[in-house]
Amino acid sequence: MDDAQEPDCRLSSYAGPRRLLHWGPLIAIAIILWISIFTVFCDLMYWPLDTKGGALNLGTFLTWVNVETYRFLRSS
Repeated sequence: MDDAQEPDCRLSSYAGPRRLLHWGPLIAIAIILWISIFTVFCDLMYWPLDTKGGALNLGTFLTWVNVETYRFLRSS
């Protein structure tokens, strides 16, 4: 039992934030940001915020974007 090695937790905690500084995650974040910005722009032209439906639609979309971004960052 003395020969069993403990997992090196320092490596995984150090690599977490640095995993985002690679071309793959940066492109994914850029795509999410690009699509989100233009969807909000088009949504505001289609359904303005001065109506209840427009505010509800935009709030729902922004909630989905936040959940998607949170899950993306937690997975990396």
